[in-house]
Amino acid sequence: MDRVYEMGRVFRNEGIDTKHNPEFTILEAYQAYADYNDMMTLAEKLISEACIACNGTTDVTIHDKPLSLKAPFARASMGDLLKEYTGHDVLQAWRDGTLRKLAAELHVSQDATTPEHKVFDRIFDAKVN
Repeated sequence: MDRVYEMGRVFRNEGIDTKHNPEFTILEAYQAYADYNDMMTLAEKLISEACIACNGTTDVTIHDKPLSLKAPFARASMGDLLKEYTGHDVLQAWRDGTLRKLAAELHVSQDATTPEHKVFDRIFDAKVN
């Protein structure tokens, strides 16, 4: 089979916070000979068609903000989004060993024990999310 999917309930023994829920429903999909662009197109189609099936339109309102779920969606890399929202090449700063200095300039919380990958995540969360 070149395409398979599984939908099911997931239960994780982790703490609850604003980004993690220990119980949720997941859809996993795999397609042979497909790359991430193909999977993004599949996700766009699934979301758009589900929205139409539920609402009769791809236009929805979330937190009083209008949103169109009509494909194609905007696509951007993390690096491009970080450059757009911080005005800095955050990935290059990480490669150069100046990520902590940049985080401080951007007023992103950290301390000496914060792993660099967490510093990167915090910059993204604070400036892009």
